[in-house]
Amino acid sequence: MKGHFVFLARILAASLLTGCMVARTDCVDSDGSCDLFTAFLLYQTIPALYIASSGTNSIVRIRDMDGSGLTIFSPGTGTLNLPQGVASDSSGRLYAASANTDSVIRMNDLAGSGLVTYNPGIGTLDSPDGLAVDSSGRVYICAANLDALLRIDDMSGAGLATYSPGAGTLANPQGVVLDGSGRIYVASFDTNSVIRINDMAGSGLAIYNPGVGTLNSPQGVALDSLGRLYIASEMTDSVIRIDDMTGAQLTVYTPGPATLDGPRGVAVDRYNRIYISSFVTNTVLRIDDMTGAGLRIYNPGTATLSGPQYLSFGP
Repeated sequence: MKGHFVFLARILAASLLTGCMVARTDCVDSDGSCDLFTAFLLYQTIPALYIASSGTNSIVRIRDMDGSGLTIFSPGTGTLNLPQGVASDSSGRLYAASANTDSVIRMNDLAGSGLVTYNPGIGTLDSPDGLAVDSSGRVYICAANLDALLRIDDMSGAGLATYSPGAGTLANPQGVVLDGSGRIYVASFDTNSVIRINDMAGSGLAIYNPGVGTLNSPQGVALDSLGRLYIASEMTDSVIRIDDMTGAQLTVYTPGPATLDGPRGVAVDRYNRIYISSFVTNTVLRIDDMTGAGLRIYNPGTATLSGPQYLSFGP
């Protein structure tokens, strides 16, 4: 038994250093200690789900759909007021858009350590909404009231670039996501469309606009491991999935407003399970696929989660 504990300690040390889950398949201890240890390692390496709770002016983090590991960041409305987008970078730092303070905050963890605020003034950033961070650590911010997408190199605002093609193309931008090639997808709420651009100059512009019967008031956007695009369609109480910007292989998930009412955020995990925030029901859904199989609902009550907005995965 002592040898087993030494072996497990070595596995733990390796997993903490590498960030990888290590599982033993040859463990047959009658007390189940290896199974417990493997479960512990799995728990430690599963990305957490971050939820912007606009009604409580907080960020909620959970480890699973049972609400395990619940942690809440609620620094007060002077710092975080009507949170919208959430994102994390490769260092595990968390970003949140604070719509009513016209700012974006970054912190090292949900304790709020290392808090930094980007607040350039409403001429540059007015009512920030969706957020994304690229592989270089640059931050993309939807400035909803300016019909613009901003990119900054860091929280000092260095390297500011603005994409503002006019309200006919991008109006009231909401969610934003980047693909593996660095192309940028933005939900244009007022034009009921999603646009894709190759860069902040707007090259390679493609527009998906299937009509309001399919896509009405788009909010969050996400991509899965196959590059398929998911869009939360708020006014149709649905999430749609397309293979590409032509709209190929359109699939719609619309379970009814008792389950999904006013979808805002959408995220996809490493297993291509789909997470959706339901604003009106104050819940987050998870489904295994677009048929709705494996439906799980996180509903902790409005004291914890109220008016959920965008979703993101992080440490």
